[in-house]
Amino acid sequence: LIANPLLDRCADEGRWIASYDVPLGVYGRVDTPEFKLPHHSAHRIRDFVGQLIRRGYCGTYGMMAWATQAEQTCGFNICALAEYSWNLHGRSERDFALAWATREGYEDPRAVADWAELVGPIEFDVYDSDFPICYSWGQASSMVIERQRPRLGEGMFRYYPDPEDFARKRRICEKAVEIAEGFGDGQKLARSTAVLLSYVELCRCVYEVADLFATCDLTLLEDQGSLRVSLGELARAGENNIAAIRSWRIGLGPEPWHIRVHDAISATEDTVNAIQKHISERCMY
Repeated sequence: LIANPLLDRCADEGRWIASYDVPLGVYGRVDTPEFKLPHHSAHRIRDFVGQLIRRGYCGTYGMMAWATQAEQTCGFNICALAEYSWNLHGRSERDFALAWATREGYEDPRAVADWAELVGPIEFDVYDSDFPICYSWGQASSMVIERQRPRLGEGMFRYYPDPEDFARKRRICEKAVEIAEGFGDGQKLARSTAVLLSYVELCRCVYEVADLFATCDLTLLEDQGSLRVSLGELARAGENNIAAIRSWRIGLGPEPWHIRVHDAISATEDTVNAIQKHISERCMY
């Protein structure tokens, strides 16, 4: 996904090539609009660094479009970059998380390691699937409005090859929340996991509305009824996503918040509203 034929060739020839695209945050590339959201995926960092090493790159950096509370938001990933750029084949992601939690002073580092093992792969999947541009650039809403049938395994559904994957990832997130809530200082990890869970559900609802809208017969009241149910689920998923983002951010401190937190909230609002308005006002009776 991150191959660059020209730069890869230069690296292969022994020239000094580096990347500053390491996904410390939830963005896909640094030239995409970056949301300020929690990110704890050593799995994603290790994979990215490994790709660069295998292609002969000499340096790897992460860049953020904001400096305030960067450590509180993405400190886990910053440490993971230090870990795996130094020793890619050293500690496992779980062992890294255990060491990180111990250094951070968590009362139950092993529980944090268990939590990170669940959350890391799901964050990889969610935030490496045309995120955040699927929401911030209107790709998700355009797909629905244009009645394009969604394709599992592609775009924002890249890591959902089967419809059951939405429920499977949701169950993993719920287990991670349960673990984080099980120890006294795990609430901030639970809140960040709730954000992740809300994006899994939002993606599921976009998929189901898009698939139904692209295939249903709008002249049939039964099909319209099914579409209304799916639109209702989409609205609730959007509300839950916004609530989860707000809850996580309140845990870091009161307003004013960075504009990129509000960008994340606005992208969800715009996506859900655009889909609902188009279908309700133009296609329902």
